[in-house]
Amino acid sequence: MSPRLPLAVLLLAAISAATFAEDYRVTPVVKAVKATMPSTVMIRVQMKGNYGKSLPVIGTGVIVADLGYVVTNSHVVGTASEAEVQLADDTKLNGVVVWNQPSKDLAVIRLPQGRTYPALTFAPTSDLMPGETVIAIGNPLGYRATVSIGVVSATGRVLHEVESNELRNIIQTTADINPGNSGGPLLNINGELIGIVCAMREGAGGIAFALDGDGVEEEVARAARQARHKGFDIGVEFARIVRPEAPRQQLKVVKSKLSEFQPGDVFQTIAGRRVSNHFDMERAMFDSKSGGQVAIVVDRGGKEVTVTVTVP
Repeated sequence: MSPRLPLAVLLLAAISAATFAEDYRVTPVVKAVKATMPSTVMIRVQMKGNYGKSLPVIGTGVIVADLGYVVTNSHVVGTASEAEVQLADDTKLNGVVVWNQPSKDLAVIRLPQGRTYPALTFAPTSDLMPGETVIAIGNPLGYRATVSIGVVSATGRVLHEVESNELRNIIQTTADINPGNSGGPLLNINGELIGIVCAMREGAGGIAFALDGDGVEEEVARAARQARHKGFDIGVEFARIVRPEAPRQQLKVVKSKLSEFQPGDVFQTIAGRRVSNHFDMERAMFDSKSGGQVAIVVDRGGKEVTVTVTVP
């Protein structure tokens, strides 16, 4: 006769097995999706079709600033000046298209002020590896918050679009992309934003494309400068540092016209906001007024130094 185990032992074994099964299912992909889904939105725009009829266009966007800046594709918003933006919690808001550059297939929508939005930050793409896992989140054919996974097939692709428009430094991926995915995030396995989905290859499976995150970050920083009318130009030349651990990227001073900064200084925060790229710098300055003072914290040889500069 087999020995009987105490009930407490049996219960503990059952709980341990269930916990193991649950933990086993929570893969890095699941964690990345859970962390980034709140920053992914559905965009609806009414566009004029033939005979003056209004046609709805559905796309995707990514919240990249907690003040309510959403990045999407230019072809999603077209010539519209406004768009309906549906957040992950189903809240529907009227957004204003504040920047639209068809030549880069990028647009920025500003959401209503008065609340804080869950935002994603850009990750460096210079270390992308062919074969690494990527995740796309979007609204293909109107199916909200759809997740697909694939790998980086190649980087540095060139896309030739209509009207002789050419997009460079494109990421090619096997993640499933359909109409409605445009403008959505392409993430790495850590849930970092590495690209903006822009196109699929018609008639082919497993061939889709995304705008490179580094290029998107630079363009959105330029849009932010235009929105502020004056850029955050303090006469500093930076070099981008890419690290294997967090923070994954940093800005290091190479040259400076101001004596307060020294070559080798690594920017940490501006106005209390952590910065790691040029868009972070512009985002930190959204609420600053020209002629005001702003505190910048830098790492100088392992010591934190606070520098106060005047906003241009």
